[in-house]
Amino acid sequence: MKLYRVMDQDGQVVHAAEVEGELRRIRGDIFGRFEVTAEAVRPRRLLAPVAPPMIFAVGLNYRAHAAETGQEPPEAPVVFAKAPTAVIGPGEPILLPAAGPDHVDYEVELAVVIGRTCRDVPARSALQCVLGYAVANDVSARDWQRRLG
Repeated sequence: MKLYRVMDQDGQVVHAAEVEGELRRIRGDIFGRFEVTAEAVRPRRLLAPVAPPMIFAVGLNYRAHAAETGQEPPEAPVVFAKAPTAVIGPGEPILLPAAGPDHVDYEVELAVVIGRTCRDVPARSALQCVLGYAVANDVSARDWQRRLG
């Protein structure tokens, strides 16, 4: 099922599901119990699929990326957090600070949306915690990363 988060024709932010090429309003909580209604949604604007309370990212998770940064691949995952305010929707401008970096870089990433509270989940059960996936554009200030790293 394809889920969307949109601003509807009345200016309300709602979730919708694609059903037979049409968006239908979702009633309830996509992270809990919900139902796809028969009510059509006419989106005014497509938004980021979720408004996350927290974003965790994994860095240097493939050899080529580690090599291009001049580092060895780490023995354990390098996990870091990003602010929820870093999320924007499709077509929205990427805002850089006035004292902007000199080297802005981007990478296409697979975003995994965790759909429920979980902790110490065994690998065999991990996918039970996933609500869905999205394509993400990870934008980084490489020169700032190098200075701080």
